[in-house]
Amino acid sequence: MNNDEIKKLEIFQFLEEASLHYLTAHSVLKEHKKGDVICRKDGHASAVYFIKQGVISEYVMDGNGFNINVKMSGTGECFGELGVLIGNGYYTTAIAATDVELFMFPGAVFEEVVWSNQKMVKHILARLILKLQKSAQKSISYTLFNSEGRLAYVLSTMSNEDLHKKEIGITQEELGFKCGIARQTVSVTLSKWKKQGIISLTRGKIRVLKPDLLTEVVMNCAKEH
Repeated sequence: MNNDEIKKLEIFQFLEEASLHYLTAHSVLKEHKKGDVICRKDGHASAVYFIKQGVISEYVMDGNGFNINVKMSGTGECFGELGVLIGNGYYTTAIAATDVELFMFPGAVFEEVVWSNQKMVKHILARLILKLQKSAQKSISYTLFNSEGRLAYVLSTMSNEDLHKKEIGITQEELGFKCGIARQTVSVTLSKWKKQGIISLTRGKIRVLKPDLLTEVVMNCAKEH
């Protein structure tokens, strides 16, 4: 790894060159095959991982001992950071849902850099709040909507998160992971919306052209569910 790769990870945008060099010297690029266990719940939190490529399934245990699968994809998504910073072991089990490439930072190095940088601490807390909000949104989509409504709800939410972005950068496979539906269902539904003029599609990108009509799909699917 080099400093430029680390700078692309949003969490490290506040660091000075000396800290970036320190992280670079101790970081490793790891490759894992689909099905590999990266870390286990309650295991010693020895490292923090950032996704470079691929999809990770995080399994979160509820109060009744049931595992809930939360999938993550996209460059910069990280896991293991809370276990390292709090020191109570990993809070989730992470498994490679596809072949993945991960940036790995030793826990002691990551902890040293974070606790010496207040902006990084605030950034991590802000990310935690965002994760909680997205978890709530996912619960709403699963409870209230059928598959088409779920897809419309997720796309509408992603579009509203950053109104300055004209396009949503996401593949159909990743969108299926987010919505908990098959890629084929995503493809068929998006093609239908494209014909209706609700969205436009390019490779790996979606643009919402008529947000009011997308909201209408959400409401109609909620009534039918």
